Amino acid sequence: MDKPQISGAKTLGYGTIKSLGNVLHAPQITANLISVLQLTYNGFEVRILGDRCMATRSGKHEYVVIEGGKSANDQYIAQKQ
Repeated sequence: MDKPQISGAKTLGYGTIKSLGNVLHAPQITANLISVLQLTYNGFEVRILGDRCMATRSGKHEYVVIEGGKSANDQYIAQKQ
């Protein structure tokens, strides 16, 4: 897995993703970054157990799950659904 490129990336815009809330658009970044603090502000429960992580949120009409594993450089990488 290639190391994500984030140094010097510029934000080109803002938006909203229904399940995550407010997001930034920074096309120079080669990986999606998610803030655990922002997830919890948006009603997610985040669990990290060893080399696995999971963020879940349930509502009236939705159930959102984000799962990931730890990479070789100790970052948690979300699995594509």
